Amino acid sequence: MRSLVFFLIFQIVLADAIAADVPITGTYKKEAWCFDQRGYGADQSDKWRPCKKKEYDTLTIRRKSGDLYEVDFSFTQFATTAGTCDLSGLFRLENNTLLVSESDKELKEEGCAMQIQITPKEFKFSDPANSCSARHCGRNQNINGEVFPRNASR
Repeated sequence: MRSLVFFLIFQIVLADAIAADVPITGTYKKEAWCFDQRGYGADQSDKWRPCKKKEYDTLTIRRKSGDLYEVDFSFTQFATTAGTCDLSGLFRLENNTLLVSESDKELKEEGCAMQIQITPKEFKFSDPANSCSARHCGRNQNINGEVFPRNASR
């Protein structure tokens, strides 16, 4: 039993260790909320209809140089009303995590300190203090906890 537990823990650690070795550059897409017809809150959700065409949330990662990457994302969320989160900036890759780069003066001046954790299966956004969400998301939307699957590339 101990061998099995050790093996499983080793597999998880190994998978996380090689996550960044797999190329991360590309455009990742997932189906988004439809904005064709909007209700004005959860009590009017019956006004939401299927989209006439599919809309997609996007995450684009481009290598700039060394451990520096340009990151752009736009995604929709539904809290009490629908809204979007959009951000473009420079991030530094460190231990399978993209961090806001010191060289991105605009995001640093805003106090934006979000991170994007890279695993073999997904990109998971972290902004627990809402340091970026406040300026880059609509009312009641939040970057923290957003996920893009890695298999949704290109």
